[in-house]
Amino acid sequence: MLEFKIPSKWYRRSVGGLEVLCGLAMVLIPSHKIKNAANITLLLLMFLAVYSHYMVSDPFERSGPALVFTFMLIGRLVIWYQASRREAALAAATQPTANGLKQE
Repeated sequence: MLEFKIPSKWYRRSVGGLEVLCGLAMVLIPSHKIKNAANITLLLLMFLAVYSHYMVSDPFERSGPALVFTFMLIGRLVIWYQASRREAALAAATQPTANGLKQE
């Protein structure tokens, strides 16, 4: 169908560049929205890496690092979600009330 093929070198460079860019964004940029976008991008890349290892029947030793990194990224998202829910609950609990109703 398509006669256009991308060399594997460019595939590796683009995936590696995305990983470095997302890693730098998670380290250097203080916005949690950007950190979460970078985390989700890295998570998608890791899912594709695990899938690629599975499809070429690589042994576990080769796909293990991608699995570990996937679980670390999932753990970071879970911890962020729990912390944001706790902060929202504390903010809602500290709102002043009058006659039993919350003031907005």
